Amino acid sequence: MTPLKRLAAGAAVAALMAGATACTKDDPAAAPTSTPAMTSATPTASLVVTSSPTVTPTPKPTLSQRAQAEADAIAMVKKYYAVADGLANKPPAVPAATRGLKTVASGTELAVSISSIYALRSKGRHTRGVASYDQIRQVGIDVTSASGNRASVKVRLCLDVSPIKVIDSDGAILEFPNRQPRYISNLEVVNSHWPARDAWRVDHIVDESTKC
Repeated sequence: MTPLKRLAAGAAVAALMAGATACTKDDPAAAPTSTPAMTSATPTASLVVTSSPTVTPTPKPTLSQRAQAEADAIAMVKKYYAVADGLANKPPAVPAATRGLKTVASGTELAVSISSIYALRSKGRHTRGVASYDQIRQVGIDVTSASGNRASVKVRLCLDVSPIKVIDSDGAILEFPNRQPRYISNLEVVNSHWPARDAWRVDHIVDESTKC
């Protein structure tokens, strides 16, 4: 959940060689009691042996890979808030908002963020200020996905949305008396092109009612 919506399958081949038989013709000049000679060849078979395919286990990520994933994911969280809040301060048309948000968000969070920008713009509203955060830390990391190209990092932080004000179309500041100014937020940052470093995106956010 963004600050924006808080506001409102080898085949094997076998080869078989069959023997051939040959017969000699009777000689017309030979005595009637002669027996025609016959030769035969014993069929032979050739066996093709195939070896089982070698299965290469997926290498475990090194400590440096995990550390890099964590650093890149946290950097994307920071970029996400900067981009989302920046767009909310001056809501663009949906196509432009979508292009901007796709650089920092994916999945559920992308859809929610786009909807939030649309809601602000359609009502002639915008925000002023940006959210701040602290106590940011990694609380879960998975870079060994069975698919081999997806990684995820879970990040937990304390979010402060008190600096954000919502400005109505007439310039008036809207009040939200029940809004929690500081609370715990849990973000899942995913990379669908792991180990590419530039493919991290904030995919899902769950906020807690816990104050911080």
